[in-house]
Amino acid sequence: MATSKTWVIGDVHGCIEQLWALVEKINPGPEDRLVFCGDFLSRGPDGAACVRFAREWGALAVQGNHDRKYTDERPKSNKVRQSHFDALTEDDKEWLRNLPKSLDLGNGWQVIHGDKAFSGEGNLVHGHIVYSSVIREKCADGTESWGIDTGCVYGGKLTALCCETREVVQVKGKRYSDSEKVSSRACQNQLVLSV
Repeated sequence: MATSKTWVIGDVHGCIEQLWALVEKINPGPEDRLVFCGDFLSRGPDGAACVRFAREWGALAVQGNHDRKYTDERPKSNKVRQSHFDALTEDDKEWLRNLPKSLDLGNGWQVIHGDKAFSGEGNLVHGHIVYSSVIREKCADGTESWGIDTGCVYGGKLTALCCETREVVQVKGKRYSDSEKVSSRACQNQLVLSV
């Protein structure tokens, strides 16, 4: 019998095509969990589709600093941010508003967006700080801290970490032009998810 896995995904920042490619590469089973480190929105082409993907998948997530910016008030400048805000439904905004700042996954792992807010016990996975590659630090108490924001939206990679096996899966990111950030609406209205 296969053991279920918990896959923690780094900062997506609106990169829906890379998110689909990463999940296809992970190929999660029906008992596996997807968990996001936050920052679904801002910078990439379709943050609303990334939010809907996570919601419809039933994924767990923590609130990123960019997610907070989209919950109440339309950004006053920046066409990319305005387009992301306008594409969010009220249900999307409510979901983002209610995301916790940290998650205890119940398997000896904690997830936060930025590593400065952590005060829990066990292994830690975080996003927010962009690294050129996955960072794994061993702590004095034997726990581990993993940084998995590998800059997908800057042309780096979108990263997923399996907590149980420590397997790292990545797909190539893309640096988007300003016109691509505003005009792309991949999967915005309807997501078809299969496990």
